[in-house]
Amino acid sequence: MPGGLLTSRPTRSSTLGCLTASAFFVSCREEGSLRLRPKISKESERNMKTTTEPTEAGRDYDVAYAAHYTGHDLPTALQLYLKVVSSHPGTKEAGYARAQAQNIINATVPDQELLDAQVELAVVHFG
Repeated sequence: MPGGLLTSRPTRSSTLGCLTASAFFVSCREEGSLRLRPKISKESERNMKTTTEPTEAGRDYDVAYAAHYTGHDLPTALQLYLKVVSSHPGTKEAGYARAQAQNIINATVPDQELLDAQVELAVVHFG
């Protein structure tokens, strides 16, 4: 095999239906082509199959995201994203929601208005 990826003689793996190419990779035929993929332990395979229930923050974020990208309802999506930020501070979903709220703001408010508002806020905070 090109590139010297085979470190030992390939053997047939009955459980995977693939050839074992080395201690770390197996080669599998897919639609007539040969590709290498990493070997996965049985425990890792079981762990990948288990699904976790989404958190409340995740469900709230999903609702906001659907309003944003499926419903194209920007005012509602903005409100929902801000609710995620306030209801679930410190979560990764709050960070994602903050970024999406900023995307909506940047898409709807003209750049000069954003700059003017930011300058005004800075001046207020200086005083």
